[in-house]
Amino acid sequence: MNFGERLTQLRKDNGYLKRNAFAEVLGIPETTLRNYETNVREPGHKFLLRISELFNVSVDFLLCATDDMEKVGSYQLKSSEYEHIKKYRTLDQHGKKMVDMVLTEEHARQAAEQAKADTIQETTPEHLILNAAHAIEGASPEDIQYDEDIMDDENF
Repeated sequence: MNFGERLTQLRKDNGYLKRNAFAEVLGIPETTLRNYETNVREPGHKFLLRISELFNVSVDFLLCATDDMEKVGSYQLKSSEYEHIKKYRTLDQHGKKMVDMVLTEEHARQAAEQAKADTIQETTPEHLILNAAHAIEGASPEDIQYDEDIMDDENF
């Protein structure tokens, strides 16, 4: 598949069956779009970025450098995460399978713990939730002083 075929397929898959209607949406002449779709002319970077955003695909996908449509913003990765990805890519199939298994299990464990914590929070009456060492919202000056006196009283 080449760029023109990929662009044509994306256009049609996204409901733009008529080339001239899509060209109008893009604000370019229909002949320019036809030239892109028939590989007579190569688009510039601004057009590629616009199509990438419009169809939520990577520029690499548009240029047929990959068949993965997903657009992943590497700017969202921390450098340590990127280093993990580079290491992952060097693993053989067995290594990747092991990493995937550990990641899946750990994610499930953490989700179960969070669900349990959420359930406890939802089912525990407000007055039974321990809130020691935290200021009471809206407490009067007398209540605050009483709390401080208790904390300072060695016999309490």
